[in-house]
Amino acid sequence: MANNVIIGSLLSELPERLNYYGVDIDFLSEKRARLFPSGTSVKQTKETNLTSIFLSTLTAIRPYREALLGVLNPKAKKVSNKTAQLHVFTEINNINPNGLKSNKGRPDGLIVLTTGKAQTIEWAAFVEVKVNADLEIEQISRYLDIAKQHEVDFITISDQIVSTPFQTPIQEKLNSRNINVYHWSWIYIRTKAQQVIESSNQIKCKDRYDVDQIYILEEFVRHLEDPKINVGHFVHMGKNWSSSVKELRQLPNGTKVNTAVIDSIATSWMHEEQDLCYHIYLKTKLKIYLDLTKKEKLNLDERKNRIVDSLLSGKCVSFVLLVPRSSSVEDALESSRRKKILVTIYFLSSSLLMSTEIGINKDQKAIGQTSSFIANLERVGAGMEDELKIAAVYKRKKKTAPVTLKELQNQKTHKLEYATVERALGDQIEHMEISQYIELGRAVFASPTKFISRVETAVTNYISQIFNA
Repeated sequence: MANNVIIGSLLSELPERLNYYGVDIDFLSEKRARLFPSGTSVKQTKETNLTSIFLSTLTAIRPYREALLGVLNPKAKKVSNKTAQLHVFTEINNINPNGLKSNKGRPDGLIVLTTGKAQTIEWAAFVEVKVNADLEIEQISRYLDIAKQHEVDFITISDQIVSTPFQTPIQEKLNSRNINVYHWSWIYIRTKAQQVIESSNQIKCKDRYDVDQIYILEEFVRHLEDPKINVGHFVHMGKNWSSSVKELRQLPNGTKVNTAVIDSIATSWMHEEQDLCYHIYLKTKLKIYLDLTKKEKLNLDERKNRIVDSLLSGKCVSFVLLVPRSSSVEDALESSRRKKILVTIYFLSSSLLMSTEIGINKDQKAIGQTSSFIANLERVGAGMEDELKIAAVYKRKKKTAPVTLKELQNQKTHKLEYATVERALGDQIEHMEISQYIELGRAVFASPTKFISRVETAVTNYISQIFNA
Protein backbone atom coordinates (compact mmCIF):
# COMPACT_ATOMS: atom_id res chain seq x y z
CA MET A 1 0.00 0.00 0.00
CA ALA A 2 2.86 2.39 0.81
CA ASN A 3 4.09 2.26 -2.83
CA ASN A 4 0.69 3.53 -3.94
CA VAL A 5 1.07 6.85 -2.11
CA ILE A 6 1.64 9.60 -4.65
CA ILE A 7 2.34 12.61 -2.41
CA GLY A 8 6.04 13.02 -1.60
CA SER A 9 7.24 10.90 -4.50
CA LEU A 10 8.95 12.24 -7.62
CA LEU A 11 7.12 12.80 -10.88
CA SER A 12 9.36 10.16 -12.47
CA GLU A 13 8.00 7.65 -9.92
CA LEU A 14 4.36 8.40 -10.75
CA PRO A 15 3.85 5.38 -13.09
CA GLU A 16 5.00 3.02 -10.35
CA ARG A 17 2.78 4.68 -7.75
CA LEU A 18 -0.14 4.21 -10.12
CA ASN A 19 0.86 0.52 -10.44
CA TYR A 20 2.02 0.90 -14.06
CA TYR A 21 4.92 -1.46 -13.55
CA GLY A 22 7.62 -1.80 -16.19
CA VAL A 23 6.98 1.59 -17.85
CA ASP A 24 8.55 5.03 -17.40
CA ILE A 25 7.26 8.58 -17.33
CA ASP A 26 7.26 8.69 -21.14
CA PHE A 27 4.34 6.28 -21.07
CA LEU A 28 2.27 8.86 -19.19
CA SER A 29 3.09 11.46 -21.83
CA GLU A 30 0.55 9.73 -24.02
CA LYS A 31 -2.03 10.36 -21.32
CA ARG A 32 -1.31 14.07 -20.93
CA ALA A 33 -4.30 16.38 -21.39
CA ARG A 34 -4.26 18.21 -24.71
CA LEU A 35 -5.49 21.70 -25.50
CA PHE A 36 -6.49 20.39 -28.92
CA PRO A 37 -7.56 16.78 -28.31
CA SER A 38 -8.72 14.39 -30.98
CA GLY A 39 -11.75 12.18 -30.50
CA THR A 40 -13.75 9.65 -32.43
CA SER A 41 -17.11 9.32 -30.71
CA VAL A 42 -19.71 11.94 -29.85
CA LYS A 43 -19.43 11.07 -26.16
CA GLN A 44 -15.66 11.40 -26.29
CA THR A 45 -15.87 14.71 -28.09
CA LYS A 46 -18.25 16.25 -25.57
CA GLU A 47 -16.95 14.89 -22.25
CA THR A 48 -13.45 13.50 -22.62
CA ASN A 49 -12.33 16.29 -24.91
CA LEU A 50 -13.77 19.01 -22.69
CA THR A 51 -11.91 17.47 -19.75
CA SER A 52 -8.69 17.59 -21.73
CA ILE A 53 -9.24 21.19 -22.85
CA PHE A 54 -10.07 22.39 -19.34
CA LEU A 55 -7.12 20.66 -17.67
CA SER A 56 -4.76 21.94 -20.36
CA THR A 57 -6.06 25.46 -19.82
CA LEU A 58 -5.16 25.12 -16.14
CA THR A 59 -1.56 24.35 -17.01
CA ALA A 60 -1.36 27.19 -19.56
CA ILE A 61 -2.89 30.01 -17.48
CA ARG A 62 -1.08 30.54 -14.18
CA PRO A 63 -3.53 33.04 -12.58
CA TYR A 64 -6.43 30.78 -13.54
CA ARG A 65 -5.01 27.68 -11.89
CA GLU A 66 -4.11 29.76 -8.84
CA ALA A 67 -7.71 31.03 -8.64
CA LEU A 68 -9.17 27.51 -8.78
CA LEU A 69 -6.61 25.41 -6.92
CA GLY A 70 -5.21 27.96 -4.47
CA VAL A 71 -8.33 27.95 -2.28
CA LEU A 72 -8.62 24.19 -1.82
CA ASN A 73 -6.09 23.33 0.88
CA PRO A 74 -2.55 24.29 2.05
CA LYS A 75 -0.87 21.76 -0.22
CA ALA A 76 -2.76 22.93 -3.30
CA LYS A 77 -1.84 26.54 -2.44
CA LYS A 78 1.73 25.66 -3.41
CA VAL A 79 0.51 26.13 -6.99
CA SER A 80 1.65 29.75 -6.49
CA ASN A 81 5.29 28.75 -5.78
CA LYS A 82 7.85 29.96 -8.31
CA THR A 83 9.02 26.42 -9.07
CA ALA A 84 5.53 24.93 -9.12
CA GLN A 85 4.51 22.97 -12.20
CA LEU A 86 1.14 21.47 -12.99
CA HIS A 87 0.90 18.13 -14.80
CA VAL A 88 -2.49 16.96 -16.05
CA PHE A 89 -3.54 13.61 -17.48
CA THR A 90 -6.75 12.10 -18.80
CA GLU A 91 -8.26 8.62 -18.50
CA ILE A 92 -5.56 6.89 -16.50
CA ASN A 93 -6.73 3.36 -15.79
CA ASN A 94 -6.40 2.11 -12.25
CA ILE A 95 -4.02 -0.86 -12.35
CA ASN A 96 -3.95 -3.42 -9.58
CA PRO A 97 -0.63 -4.83 -8.26
CA ASN A 98 -0.91 -7.81 -10.64
CA GLY A 99 -0.68 -5.50 -13.62
CA LEU A 100 -4.35 -5.92 -14.60
CA LYS A 101 -6.91 -3.18 -15.08
CA SER A 102 -9.01 -2.67 -11.97
CA ASN A 103 -12.75 -3.18 -12.19
CA LYS A 104 -13.21 0.16 -10.44
CA GLY A 105 -12.92 1.99 -13.76
CA ARG A 106 -10.96 5.14 -14.51
CA PRO A 107 -11.54 8.75 -13.44
CA ASP A 108 -11.59 11.29 -16.26
CA GLY A 109 -8.49 13.13 -15.15
CA LEU A 110 -5.55 13.45 -12.79
CA ILE A 111 -3.93 16.70 -11.63
CA VAL A 112 -0.41 16.55 -10.20
CA LEU A 113 1.40 19.52 -8.64
CA THR A 114 5.19 19.39 -8.36
CA THR A 115 7.81 21.78 -7.03
CA GLY A 116 11.60 22.08 -7.30
CA LYS A 117 14.08 20.78 -9.83
CA ALA A 118 13.47 17.22 -8.73
CA GLN A 119 9.74 17.73 -9.36
CA THR A 120 8.55 16.43 -6.02
CA ILE A 121 4.81 15.79 -5.97
CA GLU A 122 3.24 18.12 -3.40
CA TRP A 123 -0.43 17.60 -4.17
CA ALA A 124 -2.59 15.56 -6.51
CA ALA A 125 -6.26 14.94 -7.23
CA PHE A 126 -8.29 12.66 -9.45
CA VAL A 127 -11.01 14.42 -11.44
CA GLU A 128 -14.40 13.15 -12.58
CA VAL A 129 -16.28 15.24 -15.15
CA LYS A 130 -19.89 15.22 -16.28
CA VAL A 131 -21.25 17.18 -19.23
CA ASN A 132 -25.02 17.72 -19.35
CA ALA A 133 -25.44 15.00 -16.72
CA ASP A 134 -25.40 14.64 -12.94
CA LEU A 135 -22.73 12.83 -10.98
CA GLU A 136 -23.37 9.11 -10.58
CA ILE A 137 -23.06 8.16 -6.93
CA GLU A 138 -22.08 4.53 -7.57
CA GLN A 139 -19.38 5.58 -10.02
CA ILE A 140 -18.02 8.30 -7.74
CA SER A 141 -17.95 5.84 -4.86
CA ARG A 142 -15.65 3.52 -6.84
CA TYR A 143 -13.38 6.40 -7.82
CA LEU A 144 -13.16 7.59 -4.23
CA ASP A 145 -11.73 4.20 -3.33
CA ILE A 146 -9.03 4.78 -5.94
CA ALA A 147 -8.27 8.24 -4.53
CA LYS A 148 -8.09 6.81 -1.03
CA GLN A 149 -5.75 4.08 -2.20
CA HIS A 150 -3.30 6.69 -3.48
CA GLU A 151 -4.03 9.17 -0.66
CA VAL A 152 -4.92 12.05 -2.99
CA ASP A 153 -7.83 14.47 -3.19
CA PHE A 154 -10.84 14.14 -5.48
CA ILE A 155 -12.54 16.81 -7.59
CA THR A 156 -15.90 16.47 -9.31
CA ILE A 157 -17.14 18.71 -12.13
CA SER A 158 -20.71 18.93 -13.42
CA ASP A 159 -23.59 21.35 -14.02
CA GLN A 160 -24.71 20.74 -10.44
CA ILE A 161 -24.23 23.95 -8.48
CA VAL A 162 -22.96 24.25 -4.91
CA SER A 163 -22.26 27.29 -2.76
CA THR A 164 -18.54 26.65 -2.30
CA PRO A 165 -15.99 24.17 -3.71
CA PHE A 166 -16.00 22.48 -0.30
CA GLN A 167 -19.56 21.29 -0.76
CA THR A 168 -20.53 18.34 -2.90
CA PRO A 169 -23.82 17.22 -4.47
CA ILE A 170 -23.17 13.71 -3.17
CA GLN A 171 -22.46 14.58 0.47
CA GLU A 172 -24.44 11.68 1.91
CA LYS A 173 -22.08 9.10 0.37
CA LEU A 174 -18.84 10.69 1.56
CA ASN A 175 -19.11 10.59 5.34
CA SER A 176 -17.05 7.41 5.65
CA ARG A 177 -14.23 8.61 3.36
CA ASN A 178 -11.23 10.28 4.97
CA ILE A 179 -10.19 12.23 1.88
CA ASN A 180 -10.76 15.77 0.64
CA VAL A 181 -13.55 16.01 -1.93
CA TYR A 182 -14.23 19.23 -3.85
CA HIS A 183 -16.77 20.20 -6.49
CA TRP A 184 -16.67 22.76 -9.31
CA SER A 185 -19.75 23.53 -11.34
CA TRP A 186 -19.21 24.54 -14.95
CA ILE A 187 -20.70 27.93 -14.06
CA TYR A 188 -18.07 28.32 -11.33
CA ILE A 189 -15.29 27.33 -13.74
CA ARG A 190 -16.49 29.79 -16.37
CA THR A 191 -16.98 32.63 -13.88
CA LYS A 192 -13.52 32.18 -12.38
CA ALA A 193 -12.09 32.39 -15.90
CA GLN A 194 -13.99 35.60 -16.61
CA GLN A 195 -12.84 37.10 -13.33
CA VAL A 196 -9.23 36.47 -14.31
CA ILE A 197 -9.88 38.04 -17.72
CA GLU A 198 -11.57 41.04 -16.12
CA SER A 199 -8.67 41.50 -13.69
CA SER A 200 -6.20 41.46 -16.58
CA ASN A 201 -8.19 44.17 -18.34
CA GLN A 202 -7.84 46.45 -15.31
CA ILE A 203 -4.05 46.29 -15.35
CA LYS A 204 -1.62 46.39 -18.22
CA CYS A 205 -0.21 42.99 -19.08
CA LYS A 206 3.50 42.88 -18.33
CA ASP A 207 4.58 41.12 -21.51
CA ARG A 208 3.48 39.18 -24.54
CA TYR A 209 3.24 36.00 -22.49
CA ASP A 210 0.54 37.53 -20.31
CA VAL A 211 -1.41 38.67 -23.37
CA ASP A 212 -1.24 35.21 -24.91
CA GLN A 213 -2.41 33.61 -21.68
CA ILE A 214 -5.49 35.82 -21.54
CA TYR A 215 -6.21 35.11 -25.20
CA ILE A 216 -6.21 31.36 -24.51
CA LEU A 217 -8.49 31.86 -21.52
CA GLU A 218 -10.91 33.97 -23.58
CA GLU A 219 -11.05 31.21 -26.17
CA PHE A 220 -11.75 28.66 -23.43
CA VAL A 221 -14.70 30.74 -22.20
CA ARG A 222 -16.03 31.02 -25.77
CA HIS A 223 -15.77 27.25 -26.06
CA LEU A 224 -17.84 26.76 -22.89
CA GLU A 225 -20.46 29.19 -24.20
CA ASP A 226 -20.79 27.33 -27.50
CA PRO A 227 -24.39 26.02 -27.76
CA LYS A 228 -23.00 22.68 -28.93
CA ILE A 229 -21.17 22.32 -25.62
CA ASN A 230 -24.00 23.80 -23.54
CA VAL A 231 -22.43 23.76 -20.08
CA GLY A 232 -22.44 26.37 -17.35
CA HIS A 233 -26.06 27.45 -17.76
CA PHE A 234 -28.88 26.85 -15.26
CA VAL A 235 -31.94 27.56 -17.37
CA HIS A 236 -34.61 25.16 -16.06
CA MET A 237 -36.05 24.77 -12.56
CA GLY A 238 -36.77 21.10 -13.18
CA LYS A 239 -39.61 19.05 -14.59
CA ASN A 240 -41.51 19.08 -11.28
CA TRP A 241 -41.32 22.85 -10.71
CA SER A 242 -44.76 23.78 -12.05
CA SER A 243 -46.65 21.02 -10.24
CA SER A 244 -44.69 21.56 -7.02
CA VAL A 245 -45.38 25.31 -7.00
CA LYS A 246 -49.09 24.66 -7.58
CA GLU A 247 -49.28 22.12 -4.75
CA LEU A 248 -47.42 24.40 -2.32
CA ARG A 249 -49.78 27.28 -3.08
CA GLN A 250 -52.85 25.15 -2.42
CA LEU A 251 -51.50 23.72 0.82
CA PRO A 252 -53.35 25.10 3.90
CA ASN A 253 -51.12 26.34 6.70
CA GLY A 254 -50.36 23.67 9.25
CA THR A 255 -51.13 20.84 6.85
CA LYS A 256 -48.64 18.02 6.53
CA VAL A 257 -46.68 18.61 3.36
CA ASN A 258 -45.53 16.18 0.72
CA THR A 259 -41.80 15.88 1.36
CA ALA A 260 -41.06 15.31 -2.32
CA VAL A 261 -42.74 18.61 -3.24
CA ILE A 262 -40.76 20.72 -0.77
CA ASP A 263 -37.55 18.87 -1.57
CA SER A 264 -38.00 19.51 -5.29
CA ILE A 265 -38.56 23.25 -4.80
CA ALA A 266 -35.68 23.61 -2.33
CA THR A 267 -33.23 21.75 -4.56
CA SER A 268 -34.16 23.79 -7.62
CA TRP A 269 -33.92 27.03 -5.72
CA MET A 270 -30.47 26.19 -4.33
CA HIS A 271 -29.24 25.89 -7.91
CA GLU A 272 -30.92 29.12 -8.97
CA GLU A 273 -29.67 31.31 -6.11
CA GLN A 274 -26.08 30.27 -6.82
CA ASP A 275 -26.52 30.68 -10.56
CA LEU A 276 -27.98 34.13 -9.89
CA CYS A 277 -24.68 35.28 -8.36
CA TYR A 278 -22.79 34.17 -11.45
CA HIS A 279 -25.38 35.76 -13.75
CA ILE A 280 -25.05 39.09 -11.94
CA TYR A 281 -21.28 38.96 -12.28
CA LEU A 282 -21.49 38.25 -16.00
CA LYS A 283 -23.79 41.24 -16.50
CA THR A 284 -22.34 43.75 -14.03
CA LYS A 285 -18.80 42.53 -13.19
CA LEU A 286 -19.71 42.79 -9.51
CA LYS A 287 -18.52 39.80 -7.49
CA ILE A 288 -21.74 38.98 -5.66
CA TYR A 289 -21.81 36.29 -2.98
CA LEU A 290 -24.52 34.55 -1.00
CA ASP A 291 -24.49 35.41 2.70
CA LEU A 292 -24.36 31.92 4.18
CA THR A 293 -23.66 30.65 7.67
CA LYS A 294 -20.47 28.67 8.31
CA LYS A 295 -22.49 25.46 8.46
CA GLU A 296 -24.26 26.25 5.18
CA LYS A 297 -20.93 26.86 3.45
CA LEU A 298 -19.70 23.41 4.41
CA ASN A 299 -22.88 21.37 4.08
CA LEU A 300 -25.59 21.61 1.43
CA ASP A 301 -28.13 20.03 3.77
CA GLU A 302 -27.85 22.98 6.18
CA ARG A 303 -28.83 25.45 3.46
CA LYS A 304 -31.52 23.14 2.19
CA ASN A 305 -33.07 22.78 5.65
CA ARG A 306 -33.20 26.55 6.01
CA ILE A 307 -35.01 26.88 2.68
CA VAL A 308 -37.46 24.12 3.63
CA ASP A 309 -38.25 25.83 6.94
CA SER A 310 -38.97 29.09 5.10
CA LEU A 311 -41.23 27.34 2.58
CA LEU A 312 -43.20 25.59 5.33
CA SER A 313 -43.56 28.60 7.61
CA GLY A 314 -44.24 31.36 5.10
CA LYS A 315 -44.38 29.85 1.61
CA CYS A 316 -41.47 32.02 0.63
CA VAL A 317 -37.71 31.87 0.18
CA SER A 318 -35.32 34.58 1.35
CA PHE A 319 -31.62 35.02 0.70
CA VAL A 320 -29.06 37.76 1.20
CA LEU A 321 -26.56 38.88 -1.44
CA LEU A 322 -23.28 40.43 -0.34
CA VAL A 323 -22.10 43.32 -2.52
CA PRO A 324 -18.45 44.49 -2.76
CA ARG A 325 -17.42 47.58 -0.84
CA SER A 326 -16.50 49.64 -3.89
CA SER A 327 -19.60 50.98 -5.58
CA SER A 328 -20.58 54.32 -7.01
CA VAL A 329 -23.45 54.80 -4.59
CA GLU A 330 -21.23 54.21 -1.59
CA ASP A 331 -18.58 56.61 -2.92
CA ALA A 332 -21.19 59.25 -3.69
CA LEU A 333 -22.80 59.03 -0.27
CA GLU A 334 -19.40 59.12 1.41
CA SER A 335 -20.47 56.76 4.15
CA SER A 336 -20.24 53.12 5.09
CA ARG A 337 -22.94 50.79 3.86
CA ARG A 338 -24.07 47.39 5.00
CA LYS A 339 -23.40 45.93 1.57
CA LYS A 340 -26.31 43.52 1.74
CA ILE A 341 -29.34 42.98 -0.47
CA LEU A 342 -32.28 41.00 0.88
CA VAL A 343 -34.34 39.18 -1.76
CA THR A 344 -37.56 37.36 -0.90
CA ILE A 345 -39.56 35.19 -3.30
CA TYR A 346 -43.26 34.87 -2.41
CA PHE A 347 -45.02 31.79 -3.79
CA LEU A 348 -48.59 32.82 -2.94
CA SER A 349 -48.45 36.25 -4.57
CA SER A 350 -46.01 35.17 -7.31
CA SER A 351 -43.78 38.11 -6.54
CA LEU A 352 -40.38 39.15 -5.28
CA LEU A 353 -39.16 41.92 -3.00
CA MET A 354 -35.64 43.35 -3.02
CA SER A 355 -34.31 45.76 -0.43
CA THR A 356 -31.05 47.21 0.81
CA GLU A 357 -29.92 49.76 3.40
CA ILE A 358 -27.79 52.73 2.40
CA GLY A 359 -25.93 54.83 4.94
CA ILE A 360 -26.21 58.63 4.74
CA ASN A 361 -24.42 61.75 5.97
CA LYS A 362 -24.79 62.08 9.75
CA ASP A 363 -23.69 65.75 9.77
CA GLN A 364 -27.12 66.92 8.59
CA LYS A 365 -30.70 66.85 9.84
CA ALA A 366 -33.43 64.77 8.19
CA ILE A 367 -34.34 67.36 5.52
CA GLY A 368 -30.74 67.94 4.48
CA GLN A 369 -30.02 64.22 4.60
CA THR A 370 -32.88 63.51 2.21
CA SER A 371 -31.88 66.28 -0.21
CA SER A 372 -28.30 65.02 -0.33
CA PHE A 373 -29.47 61.44 -0.69
CA ILE A 374 -31.67 62.29 -3.71
CA ALA A 375 -28.91 64.36 -5.31
CA ASN A 376 -26.38 61.59 -4.92
CA LEU A 377 -28.71 58.96 -6.39
CA GLU A 378 -29.31 61.23 -9.38
CA ARG A 379 -25.58 61.86 -9.75
CA VAL A 380 -24.73 58.17 -9.98
CA GLY A 381 -27.56 57.56 -12.44
CA ALA A 382 -30.01 55.53 -10.37
CA GLY A 383 -33.11 54.98 -12.51
CA MET A 384 -36.48 53.24 -12.16
CA GLU A 385 -37.86 56.30 -10.30
CA ASP A 386 -41.41 54.93 -10.44
CA GLU A 387 -40.42 51.50 -9.13
CA LEU A 388 -37.86 52.16 -6.40
CA LYS A 389 -39.39 52.77 -2.98
CA ILE A 390 -37.55 54.81 -0.34
CA ALA A 391 -38.09 54.63 3.42
CA ALA A 392 -36.18 56.54 6.09
CA VAL A 393 -35.06 54.49 9.09
CA TYR A 394 -34.66 56.35 12.39
CA LYS A 395 -33.34 55.23 15.76
CA ARG A 396 -34.79 52.06 17.26
CA LYS A 397 -35.48 50.90 13.67
CA LYS A 398 -38.57 53.06 13.33
CA LYS A 399 -39.16 53.96 9.70
CA THR A 400 -41.42 55.99 7.46
CA ALA A 401 -43.88 54.59 4.96
CA PRO A 402 -42.08 53.88 1.66
CA VAL A 403 -42.59 56.28 -1.25
CA THR A 404 -41.22 56.19 -4.77
CA LEU A 405 -38.01 57.96 -5.70
CA LYS A 406 -40.06 60.01 -8.15
CA GLU A 407 -42.30 61.27 -5.35
CA LEU A 408 -39.27 62.43 -3.38
CA GLN A 409 -37.86 64.13 -6.46
CA ASN A 410 -41.18 65.97 -6.99
CA GLN A 411 -41.23 67.03 -3.34
CA LYS A 412 -37.71 68.38 -3.71
CA THR A 413 -38.58 70.26 -6.92
CA HIS A 414 -41.70 71.88 -5.47
CA LYS A 415 -40.08 72.48 -2.07
CA LEU A 416 -42.60 70.31 -0.23
CA GLU A 417 -41.88 68.48 2.99
CA TYR A 418 -40.27 65.11 2.32
CA ALA A 419 -42.23 61.97 3.12
CA THR A 420 -39.03 60.71 4.75
CA VAL A 421 -39.13 63.46 7.39
CA GLU A 422 -41.13 62.63 10.51
CA ARG A 423 -40.18 64.74 13.51
CA ALA A 424 -42.00 62.36 15.85
CA LEU A 425 -39.39 59.74 14.96
CA GLY A 426 -36.40 62.01 15.46
CA ASP A 427 -34.32 64.82 13.98
CA GLN A 428 -31.84 62.61 12.15
CA ILE A 429 -32.15 59.61 9.84
CA GLU A 430 -29.96 56.58 10.55
CA HIS A 431 -30.05 55.16 7.02
CA MET A 432 -32.27 54.84 3.97
CA GLU A 433 -33.96 51.66 2.80
CA ILE A 434 -34.37 51.23 -0.96
CA SER A 435 -36.76 48.50 -2.07
CA GLN A 436 -38.49 47.25 -5.18
CA TYR A 437 -41.53 44.98 -5.36
CA ILE A 438 -42.20 43.08 -8.59
CA GLU A 439 -45.21 40.95 -9.47
CA LEU A 440 -44.07 38.10 -11.68
CA GLY A 441 -47.54 36.73 -12.42
CA ARG A 442 -48.70 33.19 -11.71
CA ALA A 443 -47.95 31.90 -15.22
CA VAL A 444 -44.37 33.22 -15.27
CA PHE A 445 -43.75 32.06 -11.70
CA ALA A 446 -44.85 28.50 -12.51
CA SER A 447 -42.79 28.35 -15.71
CA PRO A 448 -39.50 26.51 -15.05
CA THR A 449 -37.70 28.66 -17.65
CA LYS A 450 -39.45 32.04 -17.52
CA PHE A 451 -39.16 32.12 -13.73
CA ILE A 452 -35.36 31.98 -13.92
CA SER A 453 -35.17 34.59 -16.66
CA ARG A 454 -37.50 37.03 -14.89
CA VAL A 455 -35.87 36.71 -11.46
CA GLU A 456 -32.35 37.08 -12.84
CA THR A 457 -33.34 40.11 -14.91
CA ALA A 458 -35.14 41.77 -12.00
CA VAL A 459 -32.36 41.32 -9.45
CA THR A 460 -29.64 42.29 -11.92
CA ASN A 461 -31.48 45.48 -12.92
CA TYR A 462 -32.05 46.39 -9.28
CA ILE A 463 -28.38 45.98 -8.43
CA SER A 464 -27.30 47.84 -11.57
CA GLN A 465 -29.46 50.84 -10.64
CA ILE A 466 -28.70 50.95 -6.94
CA PHE A 467 -25.00 50.29 -7.23
CA ASN A 468 -24.48 51.80 -10.67
CA ALA A 469 -22.56 48.71 -11.79
